[in-house]
Order: sequence, then structure tokens, then C-alpha cells
Amino acid sequence: MGGLFFLYGQGGCGKIFLWSTISCSIRSKGGIVLNVASCGIAVLLLSNGRTAHSRFKISLAINKDSLCSIKQESPLARLISKAKLIIWDETPIISKYCYETFDKCLRDILRCSDSYNAHLPFGGKVIVLRGDFRQILSMISRGSRQDIIQSSINSSYLWHNYKVLKLTKNIRLSLGENNNIQELRNFAEWLLKIGDDLAGDTTNGESIVHIPSDILIKNSETALDDLIDFVYPDMLSNLSVENYFKDRAIFALTLDCVTDVNNKMTAGLLGQERVYLSSDSVCAEEANMEFELDAFSPEILNGINCSGLPPHKLVLKVGAPVMLLRNIDQTNGLCNETRMQVRRMGNHVIECKTLTGNKAGSIVLIPRLNLIPNNETLPVMFQRRQFPIIMSFAMTINTYCTLIV
Repeated sequence: MGGLFFLYGQGGCGKIFLWSTISCSIRSKGGIVLNVASCGIAVLLLSNGRTAHSRFKISLAINKDSLCSIKQESPLARLISKAKLIIWDETPIISKYCYETFDKCLRDILRCSDSYNAHLPFGGKVIVLRGDFRQILSMISRGSRQDIIQSSINSSYLWHNYKVLKLTKNIRLSLGENNNIQELRNFAEWLLKIGDDLAGDTTNGESIVHIPSDILIKNSETALDDLIDFVYPDMLSNLSVENYFKDRAIFALTLDCVTDVNNKMTAGLLGQERVYLSSDSVCAEEANMEFELDAFSPEILNGINCSGLPPHKLVLKVGAPVMLLRNIDQTNGLCNETRMQVRRMGNHVIECKTLTGNKAGSIVLIPRLNLIPNNETLPVMFQRRQFPIIMSFAMTINTYCTLIV
């Protein structure tokens, strides 16, 4: 009855093939499988996938007392009750409270059919989680290493119930036909050693890793230009080439660095640029609070930039790659972190071609949306009306964890 499993494996080990096979097997017998992921871009790789927050009504501002917004006997509650299996991908990148909140939700829903389910983890439902702890863990604002580890799923009271399974063979490399396949395998092994803290010399918990010279840019004065030329060779002549932007990207640690690279590369594109300015305002509930609203004028709000929010001044050019920042239409592949390429720029919509997911190549229209940042460090809650996209020549490493290039 029930069962909790955690599938641990690096990229390329065939996890998506495994998910698809299990899902198809159960669905062929009339069973229901719910495929979810912790981030939008991972959803695009799952059969009929949804983000976990969207599917299970989990709050973005999560804490140990949070609850899912699912009512007893609602259509969603009945769907979850009938599901034979729930598959959750990319689990390490969000807080353990998301899983504990869902655990409380399932116990509450499934106790209606059997009161004993209230005492079982996840109400006795079969749950399979997947992730790689070598990648980015849950982000804790201004948190220490200990805070980040404490927020991870393997620090949850639920973890001892899981049976850990491992995928160890990199199928993507074993089936490769690249002339440099052995070089790629050596590089993959080196990356795994870094993830397992086996590379370099370790002193007082700190590791010094020596980067191979063949992947190191040595000239600091022209480092950025050399990197751009390496990742995006002959960009202007390849703007219309299929999969050119899909197969390459530059990654950086900070949003400021990403912005600098994107601005530099956008300026290098030919054609007329178009500037879209946002409309920023303090949220209505904040406006009723007793503080000086003059301190948060539109000009002040215009200057706020944070993760998951487009800039006040959005500069676009035809042919530029962009990334979606919200789930607009998941059934048609328009999920958070979907990469697209700008085709036309209108006054009220942006026409783009999707580059990633099972709907790659489709033409979509992106409208302006009212966007409220989910950032507890901001001094005031405000909304920004802007197109929910940012340039994606460069992206943060958090996106890299689920992006295949």
C-alpha cells in the first residue's frame, strides 16, 4: 500500500524515458498518472506535465505552516484521489516545506476514503521524486550554507520514508556518435567529481579546482568577447537557422552579470530596437497601510530589478532570444523559463517562435501582464505591467539546472 521513492541521477541517464515508460504503462491500463515538476522548463519534458505549484495549489511564499488550496471533494481532490502514481521532477531545487505541505494535503484528502490514510505519509499514495543534489538547491535569501541544507528535502521528517534508487549510466554519452565522444565523457566525469567534491584539493571544507586549459579563457581583457564568439559563432548569419539559439546559452552567477551580457549582445543585433516601458504601482493592500507612499513613487519602483521580473525598460529586437517568466498556457508549451525567439513586435503583443519543449517551432503571441514579484526582501509589494519576458542570450545558473543545451 503506497510507497515513496527518490530517483537520484545525473542528466543523460534516461530519467525522462523512464518517466514516459512508466506513465504510458499505467495509463494504458486506465490508470491516472500526475506528472509535475518544480520549475516550468522541466515540465516541458514531461508527458501532460504541470508545475507542482500550479497542479497542487502550493503557495509560492511557503513556510512550515502553509496549506494547499484544495478543498475536500473538489474536482482536483477527486483527481488526486484516483491517481495511481504521482511523479515529481527536479525536487531538490525547492524548499522541503513544499513537500511537507503536500503531505498534509494528501493526508487530509485521502482520509475521507479511509481514516487510516491520515497516519500514512502522503496519505498512502505512491510518490516518485527525482533530482540531483549536485545541482542548485533551494534558494534561501541571505541564508547560510546550513540554512540551505536545512531547507532541502533530505532534511525533512519525510525523508526516512523514501527508498533511494540510482541511475548511474549516462545513456546520452554511451549512444553518442560525436567524434569527440571520449573527450565529452572525460568532461562529464570531471563534472561529476566536482559535484561529489572529489576534484581538487580540499582545505578546511573549501576545494580548489583546477580548470582544464582547453576550456579556460585566459585573456581577461577580452574574456567576454571571446566567450560570446565561442558560444555564438557567426550569430548574425545564423539568426534564422533552426535550433541555433536552442542549443547554446551563456550562464552566470548573478542577475547583474546576465543583464550586462544580454545588453551587449542585443546591441550587436542588426535592425531597429523597440523599447517597452512598464507601468509600476504599489499594490492596493499596501496602499491602505500606514506608511509614506511618496517614498515609493513610480520612479523608485521603476528602478527595482529582481529575479523573475522583467525590467522596467525592456529593449527588444527581431531575432533575439527571450525567456518567458510566467506560466501562460502550459498545455501549449508556454511555461515559465520557456525560450522563444522574437519575430514581430506590436504595441500590445509580441509575436515569438518557441524554441524549447514539445511545442517547439510554434508561433505564439505574448501579451502584457500584471506581475507581482515574489521577493520578501523588497520594502513594498508592487505590481509591474510589462511583457513577461527577458532576453536570454545569457541566463542565471539556476535556469541551467533544468535546461538542456
